[in-house]
This record gives sequence, structure tokens and C-alpha cells, in this order.
Amino acid sequence: MMKQYRNGVVIFWFGVLLLILSLFFFVRRLLRLRRCTSFATGTLVNAERFGNTSSVRLTVRFSAGDETVTCTDKQAAGAAYQKRVGEELDIRYNPDNPSDFLVEDNHSEQRAILICLVSGLLFFLVGEVMAGPLGANLPFSRELSFIWWYVRYRLIKAWGR
Repeated sequence: MMKQYRNGVVIFWFGVLLLILSLFFFVRRLLRLRRCTSFATGTLVNAERFGNTSSVRLTVRFSAGDETVTCTDKQAAGAAYQKRVGEELDIRYNPDNPSDFLVEDNHSEQRAILICLVSGLLFFLVGEVMAGPLGANLPFSRELSFIWWYVRYRLIKAWGR
């Protein structure tokens, strides 16, 4: 029983860590979207892989006001790599600093936020349930135990067991 409690506490705090991580990525993306208020259509000049991952470094050329800007996005990944050199991309950029831009077609950061959020919630809830009555000192344990037992009751009633 004590081992299950310890495992539940570890899983609970891992879930909290993932939730904090998803909040960090969400706020970072939100701040970047606030800075990048201008839109343009750019041309993909180069796409090269870096590291041992599916991440790529995109070099894009676009018009920002009167000037033509060529810059690199180091955070592009996976899905954007399917674009071919010479194709057009929707760009969102900072009018004060055009080298600060986002590729609108690249949704990898949004996927990372969603994955961290969902898995964080899952670990959080599983950790709360595993800690059980001994985990009464964990935050929200009373409320989550009630929700868990209610959901379990409704599922058993719905399946007729």
C-alpha cells in the first residue's frame, strides 16, 4: 500500500511538471503571436535538417514593408519540412523586427502544447487516484476522489454491471 502511495505521488508531481511545461509553451507562443502582428506571403528558400530529429531549419524570403527579408526559423519542425523549396508559405512577422517571424503552416508547437497538456492532466489524475486515501495531503485529492468515484459509478451503471 505504501509503495502505491509513493508511486502515485511521483506520477502526480510528474503530471504537475507537464502541466507547468505546457503553460510555459502556451505563454511563450501567445507572446510571440502578440509580437508578430503583420502578415506576408514568403517563399521557402532552403529547408535543412539538423540534429538527429525530424526538425528542420527553414530559410524564408518575404517582403516586410519596403524591404525584402531573408531569415531562418530555428523552431520549425516535421510538418513544415514537407514543403518544397520555392513553395509559398504564409508568414506572420514582427513589424519592428522582421527576422522575428512564424510560419503559419507549422503547427508543431501547438501539437507539443496539446500533448503536454493532455498527458499532464492524465498523469495528474492517475497520480491522485493511485495515492488514494493516503494521498490526502495532495492538492485537490478530496475533489478528485469524488469525481473519480462518480465517473466510475456512472460507467458501471451505464454498462449494467
